[in-house]
Amino acid sequence: MTNNTVLKRIGILIPILVFALGTGCSKNDAIPNHPVEVKFQLLNTAGESTTTFQEGKDILFRLEIKNLSDQAISLLNFRPYDGQLFLVKNSSGDGQKIGSPLNLVVQVIDIYGYSIPHNKSYLLVVSWTGDEEKSLVPEGWRVDYSNNEFLPPGKYVVEFTFDATFWDFDIPQKKFKVEFEVN
Repeated sequence: MTNNTVLKRIGILIPILVFALGTGCSKNDAIPNHPVEVKFQLLNTAGESTTTFQEGKDILFRLEIKNLSDQAISLLNFRPYDGQLFLVKNSSGDGQKIGSPLNLVVQVIDIYGYSIPHNKSYLLVVSWTGDEEKSLVPEGWRVDYSNNEFLPPGKYVVEFTFDATFWDFDIPQKKFKVEFEVN
């Protein structure tokens, strides 16, 4: 083979390799049609979804990560994008930060992640006042509650941005904002 023939073949292969590398999906690409559904709700102490709470009663924060695929998926980690999960603010005028039910969430999992079987959900339920009996924390996790007092009557908003990494894919960040009141 002559040098001229080798150069022609290399000249053909380089654009093909650049195209193949440029269009491939990496593990960390966020895929728009991912097999995960993320939901957030506020619950009363009876476990009912609501946005109106009675003064002197606890508020439960429920986050569900559901696997919609036909096979198990591995959650490597999830984190609040803005650094605080379930951030509660006063919804009147100034939007003053009230707090969060959690100071810290520690996810303790092995290198392969937390497996979510097909058509099953991963649930995190935490109490505003830090009542562990009302909370549901996934196995392998430790949470540090803020141990808040009951919220006084008023209008509030809870908001946060959910961000997660799975073994084979990332999901786009999802913003949650729920207005609620205490009477």
